Amino acid sequence: MLLRSVSRGAGEEKTYDFSYITEHFLLQWMLPGSIHVLNREKLSHKMQLDSMHNLWKFRIRAAAIVLHGDADGLIYPRNAFYAKERLTNAAYLEMQMLPGNKHDLLWSQRSLLETSLEKLLKLTAQRMQYSEGMQ
Repeated sequence: MLLRSVSRGAGEEKTYDFSYITEHFLLQWMLPGSIHVLNREKLSHKMQLDSMHNLWKFRIRAAAIVLHGDADGLIYPRNAFYAKERLTNAAYLEMQMLPGNKHDLLWSQRSLLETSLEKLLKLTAQRMQYSEGMQ
């Protein structure tokens, strides 16, 4: 599981005032549908994350890498620490705080994302081989 600048702490992200205003039925027609999808996702995060709070420690056993820019002003960096503290049963856990990086890791750290995904695939393949050998 690769967590890249992802909000994992309920209420631990920046929500702009216009997010609420744009949901008003008189203003909805002015914005593209994709904006509404993103906006509704953003506004429902807290409720969804609250419902997941107690599942982290017991349900997530996959290998996990957490990547987050320490200058991310959209999804605050403390979210990475929230994830790290709760992924206690992960088969493997690595966290990297990327100095000077913001929320744009997909563009600014593409090679790191690719390397991290490859690492997770290798770890998963090794784990599968081991578990098959146990049968």
